[in-house]
Amino acid sequence: MNNQRRLLLKILPSLLAPAFAGCASRRGEYEEWRESQHSYRYYEEEISSFMATKDSSKLVVMTPSYHYIFSPPKKLFKALNAGIRHKLGLDFTTFSVDESNRISGKMTLFVIAGTPEEKDLARKAGFYYHGIRLEYSIRLVGKRYHASDIQVTERQQLKRSYQIKIQEPNPKFVNTKNSSSNIAMSPIEQAANGILFLVGLPLLIISMTGHCMTDEDCLK
Repeated sequence: MNNQRRLLLKILPSLLAPAFAGCASRRGEYEEWRESQHSYRYYEEEISSFMATKDSSKLVVMTPSYHYIFSPPKKLFKALNAGIRHKLGLDFTTFSVDESNRISGKMTLFVIAGTPEEKDLARKAGFYYHGIRLEYSIRLVGKRYHASDIQVTERQQLKRSYQIKIQEPNPKFVNTKNSSSNIAMSPIEQAANGILFLVGLPLLIISMTGHCMTDEDCLK
């Protein structure tokens, strides 16, 4: 009996493996089908740079797939220029893109560690306490464009990148005229010397946290 039990225990996993594999496969197919039934879907972007026009009227985020151009509130730059930029961290909500490629979401600047003087500067710039953090949240609204061949260079990147989740309409439920194939091309241009422009305005690097890889051309 013991020999039979040992034999059964030995071969049982191999007998059950196909069944479990079939269940996992069917479960994966079901999850894929269920997601396809939603009127929206998600994708992620890795953000490694933030740029702004010289007059601070536009905030630009460039990725290999898309260029995102926002019209930020002026208080964003007030917060960035509060003298605590080297202590800032960033959080993002899930951003949403609609059928007209309008994108919106919330970005939160925060300070956890800082001297009393730095915390005082943060409060004067509009930061408020949320638990142990001093926070400054803003809603960003802008437009999504197809990326061109123009991309940020290594010297224009931050020392770290950020993962942002983006919700967009499921093409299965979108009117053809508003499909992703009709996203406008990015209006960003590049001069012979490598400087990027948006509608004639030069783009400058924003050192959101810490410093740019080079301080030259950073938005102060």
